[in-house]
Amino acid sequence: MLLGTHSTHDFGCARHGAKTVAIGIPEGRVQLSSESMQRYRAAVNTWLQDWASSSETSGRVLYLDFPIPFSDDTGDWEGDGLHMSAQGYQKLGRLLGPLIRNFVGCSERELAAGS
Repeated sequence: MLLGTHSTHDFGCARHGAKTVAIGIPEGRVQLSSESMQRYRAAVNTWLQDWASSSETSGRVLYLDFPIPFSDDTGDWEGDGLHMSAQGYQKLGRLLGPLIRNFVGCSERELAAGS
């Protein structure tokens, strides 16, 4: 997975000067119930963060921690403990939208229009 992320970015995005946003793997019921899954999630997120801040990506990659913690009580997550609810995705968009818009350097109107 990690090599695929690196290769995809190098082949497609970096070649054309596009910017990439790497969002960390979120918590979920499985990750919280398994130490090995917690370690795996932490290792992948650390790798993504290190890669995003490396000199090879030269400011073209932004790493963001997943901003919404898992909880069965907030309504942000579906009952399967893995997927977000519509409410959760709306919240995610509100939290990440301004950060991504600032990083890619476009206005809210351009982002909404798909420019």
